[in-house]
Formats: sequence, structure tokens, C-alpha cells
Amino acid sequence: MTITLAPEVFAPPVDHTLLISIFRYAVAGRHRVLAELGSTQVSAWLKLQSPGVREEIGIAVDWSAESEALEPSATRVSLGNYQQNNWTAKPVQLRIDQARVFLESSFSIVLEDSTTDKAFLFKMLTQGERDFLSKQLTSGFLRIDHGGGLPSMRRQVTDRNADPSSRYRTWVLFDSDALRPGLPSNESELLRKACRNIPYHQLQRRFIENYLPPQALRAWAKSGLDRGARTERFVQIDAYFRMKTAQQHHFNMKDGFSRDAKRTDASAGDLYDDVNQGDQATLAQGLSRKIGGLFNLIVAPKEKG
Repeated sequence: MTITLAPEVFAPPVDHTLLISIFRYAVAGRHRVLAELGSTQVSAWLKLQSPGVREEIGIAVDWSAESEALEPSATRVSLGNYQQNNWTAKPVQLRIDQARVFLESSFSIVLEDSTTDKAFLFKMLTQGERDFLSKQLTSGFLRIDHGGGLPSMRRQVTDRNADPSSRYRTWVLFDSDALRPGLPSNESELLRKACRNIPYHQLQRRFIENYLPPQALRAWAKSGLDRGARTERFVQIDAYFRMKTAQQHHFNMKDGFSRDAKRTDASAGDLYDDVNQGDQATLAQGLSRKIGGLFNLIVAPKEKG
């Protein structure tokens, strides 16, 4: 988030402690903070501060300006002496004396499962993005919230939408549960619509496990407890790999064809009609109820350079 301090907030009467604390958001790496340090009101205020504080503020603003130039923030907030907060303005307009609770709230990433989905999310990021999120989590600026399934997540985002600030401090990731391309399940669509102004990402593939790379599935097959288990797993993944890409992306890897056959709310249609009966029988029960947990075991590659 990028905060811009209006020159008017530096004119008497001034809450010096509040202004300094806002600049320190940038020092801590929490928010970017911009101000016209050369303006009459700001420079007059700066002269009242100690040399150490002036240096700290200069560093904070320089870092913020450089970061904003390299990668503009998606959320911009203007702090001023406004009559009231305006959450729909661009940038968002907040009264400086009422902004602190919002600015110090942790950003929330809502996931269906806070463990396996977190592992999945981190494996989808670059090394730089992983490092950034890890630092934000450690600092308490970011938190991972457990959604507990699509219906529960829908209730959560509905509650959050009652607070206009939620759209700026929440992001939601969830399965499409699409039995075939382009047709998310009813529950997934209800959640998508419930998000309204809250940013979200609905997976195009069915579940997170449908993003597992082939090498992870082969490693899973090799990890069977005995020869028989390993042989069975290799037979399963061989049948899985024989399917077409779209079929793999929407296959129920946890529960297989048998569970989908019982569903009355959706159908895969003719998507698997060309999968031979032998492979359908092999994949009838899926691969494993715990297959999504493989994301916890995948070692993300280090990037070069």
C-alpha cells in the first residue's frame, strides 16, 4: 500500500507522534509513504524534528518513491483533514486521525486450507515473491486465514464485505471444482459472486492437486511403503498420464471417477468418453485423499541470478 500525506496535515495543530509513526511504516517495510518534503508546510514541520528523525523520514520517502517507480502499488491512500473517509475514491481518502486502525491491520489471505493451500500458493510464486511474503508473515503484516471449504468461505467474505476497508486488506484463493473446462461448480460460483469488491482468484483447474507437476507424482509413486504399493501407484499415475491435458486438469485426484458419478449438481459430460475402461477402473477411487499434501514436500527451485 502506498500512503500519501497531504501537506495540510503538517500544519498546526500537528500530532507529531502520529506523523512520525506513519513514516516509520516505510522504514519497517509495511507501507510506502510519500510526502512533498520540499513544500512549505512539510519543510517547516521537518525543522522541528531532531536530525535523526529527519534522516529517517528522508530514507523512508526515498525508499517509497523508488519502490513505487519499480512496481506501483495496487492500493493508494491519501491521508488528509477530510470531513469523512471515502473508501471508493481513487486514491482512497482517509482522515489522518482515523486511519491508524486500518493501516495497522494485517493483510489477510483467505485459503480453503491454511496448510496445504498455503504450500500450493508458495510453490506458484517466484523466489522473490516467496521471500517477501515470508517476511510479511514473520513481521505480522500478513496473515493466512483458514477458510474451511467453499460454503464457509462464502460466509466469511459476506461478513467482510460489510466493512468497506476489507477490499483493501483481503485476498481470496479458492478451487473452481470444475468437472470440465470453463464450468466451475455452483458452490465455487456462489463464492466468486460473494467476493464482490474483495480481490480473489478462482482456480481454472479443478483443485490445487491438479497443478501437481509430473515429477511430484512420480516421487509419490516411488515413496510407497512396499513394492506392491509402489507398483499400484505407478499403474495409477500411468493411467492418469495417458489422459489428455484437459482431463488431467479436471480429474478428481482424491476420490476418482466413482465419487463424481454420484454427483447430481454437475457432470463432466463427454470429457472422459475416450478414456479406456481399464484406465477408468484404475482411477475409479482416485490417487490418494492426501495427494494435495505433496505441495508441502516439493522443494521450490532457487532462481538464477
